[in-house]
Amino acid sequence: MNDRRGDAILPASGRFLPVSVYDRGLAMTMREGRWRPALTRAVLDHLPLAGRAVEVGAGTGALTGRLAAAAPPGASITAIEPDPAARAIGERRTPGAAVVWRDGRAEALPLPDASQDAVVLALVLHHLRPDAKLAALREARRVLRPAGALLVADFGPPQDRLMRLAFTAIELLDGPATTRSHRDDVVRRTIAAAGFAPPTTLVRLRTAVGTLELLRAEVGAGGDGG
Repeated sequence: MNDRRGDAILPASGRFLPVSVYDRGLAMTMREGRWRPALTRAVLDHLPLAGRAVEVGAGTGALTGRLAAAAPPGASITAIEPDPAARAIGERRTPGAAVVWRDGRAEALPLPDASQDAVVLALVLHHLRPDAKLAALREARRVLRPAGALLVADFGPPQDRLMRLAFTAIELLDGPATTRSHRDDVVRRTIAAAGFAPPTTLVRLRTAVGTLELLRAEVGAGGDGG
């Protein structure tokens, strides 16, 4: 996950913690049992037989394995992850599954135009600075087929003071330069600016570290986001 400070990668676990603690931290704070199944169902809604989906910033593969297990016959999942430590964990977690792991960044996906039925960004955008968020979403638009869908699970604007206070943990862990736009509800506008129709909210959930939103957006008519 690239935070655009030169070629630096902001790991899934943030600026200070080793990637080995990432999955445990998510399990303790993010209510994964509520939003991961909903995200998986949303991906499957857009994944036909022999379809293709890409998970951008797949991290340690927790969602990747779930997607591969639920995918219809002949479907394939590409997992893009620039952090070799996280990617190694993900590859070990998905042996023999219909998953192809590739090194790459959200802002420059190693995939052809209009090649995917679904693009998934789960807890990725808050690792990117605003210009990189837009670049990543434009890349998602580029690789999506006309009937495809973007699925984003990430932090949204806090519902109240308690959620705003909870989100300070993420701001400290990942840095305000990448997280501030989530607190200020800029992400939806960025999705639209990248060439998508206004996103639909599928899930809005209180967690121990702030408000999590699951958004779905389809390719906008008459625009390529460029």
